[in-house]
Amino acid sequence: MMDNSSDRPLNVVLFVDFDVRSSYPLYAQCVLRKLLDQGHHVALFAHYQEKPLLLLEEPAQTQSTDINNHHHHHTRNQPPGIVFQLRLARADAVLIITPRTVHELSFSLPRFQAGNNAFDGHTYTWHTNGISCVLLGGWINNRKVAMKVRAILASSDYPDMTRALPRPAYLDKFYVEDQSIETPGPCI
Repeated sequence: MMDNSSDRPLNVVLFVDFDVRSSYPLYAQCVLRKLLDQGHHVALFAHYQEKPLLLLEEPAQTQSTDINNHHHHHTRNQPPGIVFQLRLARADAVLIITPRTVHELSFSLPRFQAGNNAFDGHTYTWHTNGISCVLLGGWINNRKVAMKVRAILASSDYPDMTRALPRPAYLDKFYVEDQSIETPGPCI
């Protein structure tokens, strides 16, 4: 049987941590639009009064689209923490958009855990115009999903996302020229 994980849309939890009166929502909107334009499922959360609050879910979660059909209760009737845990449990990737560093976030990263998925202590961060986009380690456990996330974040029409995932290990083995110890002229 073939693995169709590369064909199915990704489930992404996008978490924003910033003042909504700033210009940062525009950046979050760009990331959100990029994911939605490619047909992925996105649950957008913010940290509000010490709780994760679901702001938007596209496409809307229904009983037929919920991967875990036993969790098909309406989100309106569930506490925000439960809704957050349900979305984390089915997430292929978790992204945080913030003007802060990972160590300055207004919430604790260890709270990002559900089922077999849990923040593993690793993050991949890139910065653009004072904004950080952080990919949390611990969710991408499938090579095809990892390749898809890399393709989305490194796509040529969205150059600011190219550093979201770590470089392949083989790139670290290239020779780096140190001009301070090189001799002038050609080598014979």
